[in-house]
Amino acid sequence: MREVGDITSFSPVNLVSSGIASLASPWVVLGVVLLALFFAAHTLVLSWADLSYVLLVTSAGYVLVAVLSATFLGETVTPARWAGIVLIASGVGVVGSTPVSTVGGNP
Repeated sequence: MREVGDITSFSPVNLVSSGIASLASPWVVLGVVLLALFFAAHTLVLSWADLSYVLLVTSAGYVLVAVLSATFLGETVTPARWAGIVLIASGVGVVGSTPVSTVGGNP
């Protein structure tokens, strides 16, 4: 949005033009492509393994996003947010410690 600029008027014409300018940003396009790749990979992995195992790996993303946003974007991650991240990752770790019951083959 820094590239698009501030929205000073909330008229429909200005909102649509700001929206189009935002969607045309290469960073937004890259983000959409990466999100689509993530969903495709997530769906593929879910077809191979139990949800409890996949969530264990996915929960690492919460920590990664917090660390990368603090490092590269200069965002402040409060102790309360870190506590929430640790709580979620710990809960997923407990669930992920259950025995894997995925069987090979299609039903």
